[in-house]
Amino acid sequence: MNVSTLSPHQYDSVAWLTIERFSRLVDGLSGSSAIARQCADLRRVVSPIVDGSYAAEDLSLLGVTTQAAGRLMESVGEEPAGAEYYPFKAAELIAMSGEFLLTTPRNEKAFGLILQWVDRYAGHIDWHMRSSRIWPDRPGQFADEETLLRLAWGRLTGDRDAGYAAARADVVRLADRQTSAIRCCLAPESSCQYVVTVRMTAAELAGVQQFELASGADGRRKGRFAAAGRRVDVVVSEAPIVYFSTNADQFDRDDEDLAFVHVWDPDPALVRDMVEAIGPRAQWVDYRDRDERLIAAQRFHEVMAAPDQAWP
Repeated sequence: MNVSTLSPHQYDSVAWLTIERFSRLVDGLSGSSAIARQCADLRRVVSPIVDGSYAAEDLSLLGVTTQAAGRLMESVGEEPAGAEYYPFKAAELIAMSGEFLLTTPRNEKAFGLILQWVDRYAGHIDWHMRSSRIWPDRPGQFADEETLLRLAWGRLTGDRDAGYAAARADVVRLADRQTSAIRCCLAPESSCQYVVTVRMTAAELAGVQQFELASGADGRRKGRFAAAGRRVDVVVSEAPIVYFSTNADQFDRDDEDLAFVHVWDPDPALVRDMVEAIGPRAQWVDYRDRDERLIAAQRFHEVMAAPDQAWP
Protein backbone atom coordinates (compact mmCIF):
# COMPACT_ATOMS: atom_id res chain seq x y z
CA MET A 1 0.00 0.00 0.00
CA ASN A 2 1.28 3.45 -0.96
CA VAL A 3 1.55 5.83 2.00
CA SER A 4 -0.32 8.46 -0.04
CA THR A 5 -3.49 6.35 0.05
CA LEU A 6 -3.75 6.90 3.81
CA SER A 7 -4.75 10.12 5.53
CA PRO A 8 -2.78 11.63 8.44
CA HIS A 9 -5.31 10.45 11.06
CA GLN A 10 -4.88 6.92 9.73
CA TYR A 11 -1.10 7.25 10.10
CA ASP A 12 -1.52 7.58 13.85
CA SER A 13 -3.80 4.55 14.13
CA VAL A 14 -1.38 2.42 12.10
CA ALA A 15 1.57 3.55 14.24
CA TRP A 16 -0.29 2.61 17.44
CA LEU A 17 -1.24 -0.75 15.94
CA THR A 18 2.41 -1.31 15.02
CA ILE A 19 3.39 -0.69 18.64
CA GLU A 20 0.71 -3.08 19.85
CA ARG A 21 1.77 -5.77 17.42
CA PHE A 22 5.51 -5.64 18.02
CA SER A 23 5.04 -5.35 21.77
CA ARG A 24 3.46 -8.81 21.58
CA LEU A 25 6.41 -10.09 19.58
CA VAL A 26 8.92 -8.72 22.09
CA ASP A 27 6.91 -10.26 24.91
CA GLY A 28 6.56 -13.62 23.17
CA LEU A 29 10.10 -14.03 21.84
CA SER A 30 12.58 -12.39 24.17
CA GLY A 31 12.16 -14.53 27.30
CA SER A 32 14.48 -17.34 26.18
CA SER A 33 16.82 -15.32 23.96
CA ALA A 34 20.37 -14.29 24.77
CA ILE A 35 19.19 -10.69 25.20
CA ALA A 36 16.40 -11.59 27.64
CA ARG A 37 17.96 -9.45 30.37
CA GLN A 38 18.08 -6.39 28.11
CA CYS A 39 14.48 -7.06 27.03
CA ALA A 40 13.13 -7.36 30.57
CA ASP A 41 12.57 -3.61 31.05
CA LEU A 42 10.76 -3.25 27.72
CA ARG A 43 8.58 -6.29 28.43
CA ARG A 44 7.57 -4.78 31.76
CA VAL A 45 6.75 -1.41 30.18
CA VAL A 46 4.67 -2.85 27.31
CA SER A 47 2.66 -5.26 29.47
CA PRO A 48 -0.44 -2.98 29.52
CA ILE A 49 -0.14 -2.64 25.74
CA VAL A 50 0.05 -6.41 25.30
CA ASP A 51 -3.00 -7.08 27.46
CA GLY A 52 -4.93 -4.08 26.09
CA SER A 53 -5.43 -2.43 29.48
CA TYR A 54 -3.90 0.94 28.64
CA ALA A 55 -5.86 4.14 28.04
CA ALA A 56 -6.31 5.10 24.39
CA GLU A 57 -3.40 7.16 23.07
CA ASP A 58 -1.70 7.39 26.48
CA LEU A 59 1.16 9.76 25.64
CA SER A 60 2.90 9.13 28.96
CA LEU A 61 2.99 5.38 28.29
CA LEU A 62 4.03 6.08 24.71
CA GLY A 63 7.02 8.11 25.87
CA VAL A 64 8.12 5.51 28.42
CA THR A 65 7.73 2.72 25.86
CA THR A 66 9.72 4.57 23.20
CA GLN A 67 12.52 5.27 25.68
CA ALA A 68 12.59 1.64 26.86
CA ALA A 69 12.82 0.39 23.27
CA GLY A 70 15.66 2.83 22.61
CA ARG A 71 17.54 1.68 25.73
CA LEU A 72 17.26 -1.95 24.62
CA MET A 73 18.72 -1.12 21.22
CA GLU A 74 21.57 0.89 22.77
CA SER A 75 22.41 -1.89 25.24
CA VAL A 76 22.57 -4.54 22.51
CA GLY A 77 24.50 -2.36 20.07
CA GLU A 78 24.79 -3.69 16.54
CA GLU A 79 21.88 -5.53 15.00
CA PRO A 80 22.16 -9.15 16.17
CA ALA A 81 21.62 -12.29 14.12
CA GLY A 82 19.77 -15.49 14.94
CA ALA A 83 17.15 -15.62 17.68
CA GLU A 84 18.07 -12.15 18.98
CA TYR A 85 17.23 -10.51 15.65
CA TYR A 86 13.49 -10.78 16.18
CA PRO A 87 13.03 -9.04 19.57
CA PHE A 88 15.69 -6.49 18.63
CA LYS A 89 13.95 -5.51 15.38
CA ALA A 90 10.58 -5.53 17.13
CA ALA A 91 12.00 -3.04 19.64
CA GLU A 92 13.32 -0.94 16.77
CA LEU A 93 9.87 -0.80 15.17
CA ILE A 94 8.32 0.16 18.52
CA ALA A 95 10.86 2.97 18.88
CA MET A 96 10.32 4.18 15.30
CA SER A 97 6.53 4.19 15.72
CA GLY A 98 6.76 5.93 19.09
CA GLU A 99 9.06 8.62 17.76
CA PHE A 100 6.70 9.17 14.83
CA LEU A 101 3.72 9.66 17.16
CA LEU A 102 5.66 11.98 19.44
CA THR A 103 6.81 14.24 16.59
CA THR A 104 4.73 17.21 15.43
CA PRO A 105 4.09 17.71 12.60
CA ARG A 106 4.00 14.09 11.49
CA ASN A 107 6.83 12.98 9.21
CA GLU A 108 5.39 11.10 6.23
CA LYS A 109 8.82 9.79 5.20
CA ALA A 110 9.34 8.34 8.69
CA PHE A 111 5.95 6.63 8.42
CA GLY A 112 6.91 5.15 5.05
CA LEU A 113 10.14 3.84 6.57
CA ILE A 114 8.16 2.09 9.32
CA LEU A 115 6.13 0.26 6.66
CA GLN A 116 9.31 -0.73 4.82
CA TRP A 117 10.82 -2.26 7.97
CA VAL A 118 7.58 -4.06 8.79
CA ASP A 119 7.74 -5.59 5.29
CA ARG A 120 11.36 -6.62 5.84
CA TYR A 121 10.43 -8.25 9.14
CA ALA A 122 7.73 -10.30 7.42
CA GLY A 123 10.06 -11.18 4.56
CA HIS A 124 12.73 -12.32 7.01
CA ILE A 125 10.26 -14.72 8.63
CA ASP A 126 9.25 -16.08 5.21
CA TRP A 127 12.94 -16.58 4.35
CA HIS A 128 13.67 -18.23 7.70
CA MET A 129 10.77 -20.65 7.26
CA ARG A 130 12.04 -21.66 3.82
CA SER A 131 15.62 -22.11 5.01
CA SER A 132 14.50 -24.03 8.13
CA ARG A 133 12.10 -26.21 6.12
CA ILE A 134 9.07 -25.16 8.16
CA TRP A 135 5.90 -25.55 6.11
CA PRO A 136 3.91 -22.30 5.87
CA ASP A 137 0.21 -22.27 5.16
CA ARG A 138 1.21 -20.95 1.71
CA PRO A 139 4.45 -19.70 0.13
CA GLY A 140 5.35 -16.14 1.11
CA GLN A 141 2.65 -16.22 3.75
CA PHE A 142 3.70 -13.26 5.88
CA ALA A 143 4.41 -10.94 2.97
CA ASP A 144 0.89 -11.75 1.77
CA GLU A 145 -0.57 -11.12 5.21
CA GLU A 146 1.01 -7.65 5.30
CA THR A 147 -0.80 -6.84 2.06
CA LEU A 148 -4.12 -8.10 3.39
CA LEU A 149 -3.67 -6.19 6.65
CA ARG A 150 -3.07 -2.92 4.83
CA LEU A 151 -6.17 -3.33 2.72
CA ALA A 152 -8.13 -3.24 5.97
CA TRP A 153 -6.47 -0.02 7.12
CA GLY A 154 -8.71 1.98 4.84
CA ARG A 155 -11.50 1.41 7.40
CA LEU A 156 -9.58 3.22 10.14
CA THR A 157 -11.17 6.54 11.12
CA GLY A 158 -8.55 7.82 13.55
CA ASP A 159 -10.78 7.03 16.53
CA ARG A 160 -10.70 4.05 18.90
CA ASP A 161 -13.91 2.71 17.41
CA ALA A 162 -15.11 -0.60 16.00
CA GLY A 163 -12.78 -0.23 13.02
CA TYR A 164 -9.76 0.12 15.28
CA ALA A 165 -10.89 -2.81 17.44
CA ALA A 166 -11.19 -5.00 14.35
CA ALA A 167 -7.75 -3.92 13.14
CA ARG A 168 -6.28 -4.58 16.58
CA ALA A 169 -7.74 -8.10 16.54
CA ASP A 170 -6.09 -8.62 13.15
CA VAL A 171 -2.65 -7.49 14.31
CA VAL A 172 -2.89 -9.57 17.50
CA ARG A 173 -3.64 -12.69 15.45
CA LEU A 174 -0.84 -11.88 13.03
CA ALA A 175 1.65 -11.26 15.85
CA ASP A 176 0.72 -14.59 17.42
CA ARG A 177 1.12 -16.42 14.08
CA GLN A 178 4.50 -14.78 13.54
CA THR A 179 5.59 -15.72 17.06
CA SER A 180 4.59 -19.34 16.39
CA ALA A 181 6.44 -19.40 13.06
CA ILE A 182 9.60 -17.89 14.55
CA ARG A 183 9.61 -20.41 17.40
CA CYS A 184 9.33 -23.24 14.85
CA CYS A 185 12.28 -21.84 12.89
CA LEU A 186 14.42 -21.39 15.99
CA ALA A 187 13.70 -24.83 17.45
CA PRO A 188 16.79 -27.08 17.34
CA GLU A 189 14.54 -29.77 15.87
CA SER A 190 14.17 -27.75 12.65
CA SER A 191 17.65 -28.99 11.66
CA CYS A 192 16.81 -32.70 11.84
CA GLN A 193 16.72 -34.98 8.78
CA TYR A 194 13.52 -36.87 9.64
CA VAL A 195 10.49 -36.71 11.91
CA VAL A 196 8.71 -39.98 12.65
CA THR A 197 5.18 -39.53 14.02
CA VAL A 198 3.92 -42.33 16.26
CA ARG A 199 0.58 -43.04 17.94
CA MET A 200 1.83 -43.38 21.49
CA THR A 201 3.04 -41.18 24.30
CA ALA A 202 6.70 -40.34 24.74
CA ALA A 203 6.69 -42.48 27.90
CA GLU A 204 5.36 -45.47 25.94
CA LEU A 205 7.98 -44.95 23.25
CA ALA A 206 10.69 -44.97 25.92
CA GLY A 207 9.62 -48.54 26.66
CA VAL A 208 10.24 -49.71 23.11
CA GLN A 209 13.36 -51.82 22.82
CA GLN A 210 16.21 -50.05 21.00
CA PHE A 211 15.19 -46.64 22.39
CA GLU A 212 17.06 -45.03 25.29
CA LEU A 213 15.24 -41.86 26.33
CA ALA A 214 15.67 -39.57 29.32
CA SER A 215 13.01 -37.18 30.61
CA GLY A 216 13.58 -33.48 29.99
CA ALA A 217 12.41 -30.43 31.91
CA ASP A 218 11.09 -28.80 28.71
CA GLY A 219 8.78 -31.67 27.76
CA ARG A 220 11.31 -33.22 25.38
CA ARG A 221 12.92 -36.61 25.85
CA LYS A 222 16.45 -36.76 24.51
CA GLY A 223 18.28 -39.98 23.84
CA ARG A 224 19.31 -42.52 21.21
CA PHE A 225 17.95 -45.17 18.94
CA ALA A 226 20.15 -48.22 18.31
CA ALA A 227 20.03 -50.42 15.21
CA ALA A 228 22.48 -52.52 13.21
CA GLY A 229 25.33 -51.67 15.55
CA ARG A 230 24.75 -47.92 15.24
CA ARG A 231 23.24 -45.37 17.60
CA VAL A 232 21.56 -42.21 16.38
CA ASP A 233 20.60 -39.15 18.45
CA VAL A 234 16.87 -38.47 18.74
CA VAL A 235 14.61 -36.00 20.51
CA VAL A 236 11.03 -37.01 21.25
CA SER A 237 8.26 -34.51 21.90
CA GLU A 238 4.50 -34.75 22.29
CA ALA A 239 4.06 -31.30 20.74
CA PRO A 240 4.40 -30.71 16.97
CA ILE A 241 7.45 -28.49 17.45
CA VAL A 242 8.38 -28.06 13.78
CA TYR A 243 4.84 -27.88 12.40
CA PHE A 244 3.38 -24.42 12.05
CA SER A 245 -0.23 -23.22 12.13
CA THR A 246 -2.65 -25.48 10.26
CA ASN A 247 -0.16 -28.34 10.16
CA ALA A 248 0.19 -28.20 13.94
CA ASP A 249 -3.57 -27.76 14.35
CA GLN A 250 -4.15 -31.00 12.46
CA PHE A 251 -2.02 -32.88 14.98
CA ASP A 252 -3.60 -31.04 17.92
CA ARG A 253 -7.09 -32.03 16.79
CA ASP A 254 -6.22 -35.70 16.78
CA ASP A 255 -7.96 -37.65 19.55
CA GLU A 256 -5.14 -40.15 20.00
CA ASP A 257 -1.80 -39.72 21.72
CA LEU A 258 1.00 -38.66 19.38
CA ALA A 259 4.74 -38.37 19.76
CA PHE A 260 7.25 -36.92 17.31
CA VAL A 261 10.68 -38.51 16.97
CA HIS A 262 13.26 -36.09 15.53
CA VAL A 263 16.19 -37.89 13.91
CA TRP A 264 19.60 -36.32 13.18
CA ASP A 265 21.01 -38.80 10.66
CA PRO A 266 20.59 -38.83 6.88
CA ASP A 267 20.61 -42.64 6.55
CA PRO A 268 17.09 -43.84 5.57
CA ALA A 269 17.97 -47.40 6.65
CA LEU A 270 18.05 -46.23 10.28
CA VAL A 271 14.57 -44.76 9.90
CA ARG A 272 13.34 -47.97 8.29
CA ASP A 273 14.68 -49.92 11.29
CA MET A 274 13.04 -47.43 13.64
CA VAL A 275 9.66 -47.87 11.95
CA GLU A 276 10.02 -51.65 12.20
CA ALA A 277 10.94 -51.42 15.90
CA ILE A 278 7.90 -49.25 16.66
CA GLY A 279 5.56 -51.40 14.59
CA PRO A 280 2.07 -50.47 13.35
CA ARG A 281 1.85 -47.48 15.70
CA ALA A 282 4.38 -45.66 13.53
CA GLN A 283 2.25 -43.35 11.37
CA TRP A 284 4.29 -40.96 9.26
CA VAL A 285 7.85 -40.30 8.17
CA ASP A 286 8.62 -36.68 7.35
CA TYR A 287 11.71 -36.63 5.18
CA ARG A 288 12.80 -33.06 5.75
CA ASP A 289 13.88 -32.07 2.27
CA ARG A 290 12.59 -29.25 0.07
CA ASP A 291 9.81 -31.41 -1.41
CA GLU A 292 7.74 -31.27 1.78
CA ARG A 293 6.91 -34.96 1.77
CA LEU A 294 5.03 -36.87 4.43
CA ILE A 295 5.36 -40.61 3.82
CA ALA A 296 3.10 -43.25 5.39
CA ALA A 297 5.42 -45.07 7.81
CA GLN A 298 4.36 -48.55 6.73
CA ARG A 299 5.26 -47.66 3.14
CA PHE A 300 8.59 -46.11 3.97
CA HIS A 301 10.59 -49.23 3.08
CA GLU A 302 9.00 -49.20 -0.39
CA VAL A 303 9.78 -45.54 -0.94
CA MET A 304 13.30 -46.04 0.36
CA ALA A 305 13.90 -48.87 -2.11
CA ALA A 306 12.54 -47.02 -5.15
CA PRO A 307 15.29 -46.73 -7.79
CA ASP A 308 14.51 -43.07 -8.47
CA GLN A 309 14.62 -42.09 -4.79
CA ALA A 310 17.51 -39.79 -3.92
CA TRP A 311 18.64 -39.50 -0.32
CA PRO A 312 21.22 -37.09 1.07
